[in-house]
Amino acid sequence: MIGLSRQLRPDRLALIANKVREERELEAVRALAASTGIAVAAIVPYDERLLTAERRGCAPLDHDPDGAAVRAIDELAGWLLAGATSSP
Repeated sequence: MIGLSRQLRPDRLALIANKVREERELEAVRALAASTGIAVAAIVPYDERLLTAERRGCAPLDHDPDGAAVRAIDELAGWLLAGATSSP
């Protein structure tokens, strides 16, 4: 994906790690970022509450606005809206 993204020459390119459960997964994402020179824009942890929200047919934000995944997604949205001028 990184190779394809670079071929498209986007104005911004960043990694988003989703459903991170363990420290070793986080370390792998950080190693990939370091080896490619691409910033990590967000780390969204695995959050069982997202599955619960889906089963109930409601948005994660409505189900658990203070959940870890919702907070991470909110921070990512803020970073994107700010123009992604720096790494979060």
